[in-house]
Amino acid sequence: MKRLLLILFILFVEKAPAQDLPSQALKSYFHTLKDWLRDTVRVHEQKRASDHIMDTMFDWDEITRRTFEDNWGNISKTWQRRLTDAVRRKIIRDGSEWMLRFHRSIYEKNLRWSEEEVNEPRAKISLDILLDGEIVRVNFRLQLSGAVWKIYDIRTEDFRLIKTYLNVFNLMVNEGYNNEYVEARIFQSDSLIIDDFNSNEEDDYPKSWGWRKKDDPIMSLPSKLYRIQKEENNLYLSGQSQTQPVILVKPFSYNLKEFPVLTWQWRVKSQPKYSGTGADRMAAVTVIFYQNWIGVPITLSYVWSTATAPCTILTREDFFYTSYSIVLRSSEDRIGEWTTEKINPYEDYRRIFGEYPPEQTIGISVLNDPQSSGILSAVDYDNFIAHSTSDSSSCSR
Repeated sequence: MKRLLLILFILFVEKAPAQDLPSQALKSYFHTLKDWLRDTVRVHEQKRASDHIMDTMFDWDEITRRTFEDNWGNISKTWQRRLTDAVRRKIIRDGSEWMLRFHRSIYEKNLRWSEEEVNEPRAKISLDILLDGEIVRVNFRLQLSGAVWKIYDIRTEDFRLIKTYLNVFNLMVNEGYNNEYVEARIFQSDSLIIDDFNSNEEDDYPKSWGWRKKDDPIMSLPSKLYRIQKEENNLYLSGQSQTQPVILVKPFSYNLKEFPVLTWQWRVKSQPKYSGTGADRMAAVTVIFYQNWIGVPITLSYVWSTATAPCTILTREDFFYTSYSIVLRSSEDRIGEWTTEKINPYEDYRRIFGEYPPEQTIGISVLNDPQSSGILSAVDYDNFIAHSTSDSSSCSR
């Protein structure tokens, strides 16, 4: 990492005129940098301009395409743009932070331009750097972007911009993690939006959610069991049922160990009575950890109960597995009001199952259950967000 940031620092300069040869462009960058570094105050003042400066030197599209080359054809255009922006911002951020710490470390006498190989539209340039008493050879890969030579890879004996610095994110895609999680890791974000429903249109079926089979007769009912609703310019998921429990699932894979806390808002708008049989729940949010050897999902549910006190753990024994639910709310809690929940499924799994869960989740689901009462059950959900903060297990009431 130190060498990468040092290399970026050398190139961190004002935009130079386009050159006939890529080596001339790189040398022009460096000479501008030498004058620019004479005033420490100026370096700090121009930190805000770092994105413009590095945009002149790096081909972000090519860097990102090569980083995710194994999967690029399967990534939507929208996500290609988002991942490109994330990669760009990561390199700019890391380069900028190092520059402000070590901007007095580079001298022209420690640099020697070496080999150049041009085969338009691509070129290879080598630079020897005296770093900590050791000569390090840096190889730049450039290509023409319009009339300007831009960098798309940097390599040393033990480092490559794409294959070492960025490749970890491609491996995440290979392992089936969602793009949202990969983006959050590139940004080093403290939170990960699983769904806030803002990408939907009012009255639509929610994107990336599903349940049952597409040809199930219940899917052709005239009234939608789940749909997007709008309230004071905020979009949210609304569900209702009068006859049977309705589960909606969102496949979503992220690292639960890195984002152990989950928050969301929900609102129970009607209050069916518990029939005394079956599960005692009006609404539920379920974290799906994995599938067991016969394909049964191993889950942990967080429920809004009709008759059971908060913090109770409900257990249901089946032939091949046991399911668990933690009661967060009861029928007496804030009916008709939006309520925010904060849970720690990573610690809850350890507490209940006696071991930590697999780090990679499968998804989440929501439930709307009229309790066989014949009374319309209506539940709203919004803002499912995972957080990197580590709190104790859920339900401290």
